[in-house]
Amino acid sequence: MSSPSAAQVIRLLQVIELLRPDILLWIGAGQFGILIASLFYGANLTQLYIYATAKRRDPTWVVLLVGWIFCLDTVHTGFIWAWLFEKTVLDAADITKTLLVFEINDALAFSVLLSGAIGASVQSFYAYRIARLARHSWFSILPWAGCLARVVLGVVVAITARKAKTLDLFLADHLWTLQGILAVGVGVDIYNTVVVCILLARQRDGMEITSTMISKLSLWTIETGSLTR
Repeated sequence: MSSPSAAQVIRLLQVIELLRPDILLWIGAGQFGILIASLFYGANLTQLYIYATAKRRDPTWVVLLVGWIFCLDTVHTGFIWAWLFEKTVLDAADITKTLLVFEINDALAFSVLLSGAIGASVQSFYAYRIARLARHSWFSILPWAGCLARVVLGVVVAITARKAKTLDLFLADHLWTLQGILAVGVGVDIYNTVVVCILLARQRDGMEITSTMISKLSLWTIETGSLTR
């Protein structure tokens, strides 16, 4: 491939300067989000170690669920770091690839799909806990449906993002898919948190030790729901 002429380089620099605010916003937001996600991944590693070393006798499906979520989170973290490395290191080394920062590659598209799968897996477990606390599954139908919708929307986002190829085209034609997956995730988290707290509050029996334990469980539920959002 021949090198660009001086005129082409000058024109490219003019375009880059024009798009500088958008480039800084996109890369800056990406770096900040990936940093936060990596911090949460480190926290998950700590929790996994504590869980693995604790003498617990959880059902096999719970242990498999923990492993499943950790594997998804590991792959997701790898994908987002791969995207960041490509855009800030590989493409940054070649001025002709600077504008490729807005290109949606496979790593970025599939990271959204994995994020939806991780959130749906965690929320499904809370829906199961709701069914156990309520002693029937009626209250869990809505969050389970929301989890399914979140996974489906994640698949739609991944497919449409790859077809759009660039960020501006994706946002112009398929912004609703991204808004949908975020709205469903927040809605299910709020529903699970509220219902679990209500069900726990109804189990208070007037004894101080029971009330203290239920209060701690309610607080833990609220804090965990805030983190997943």
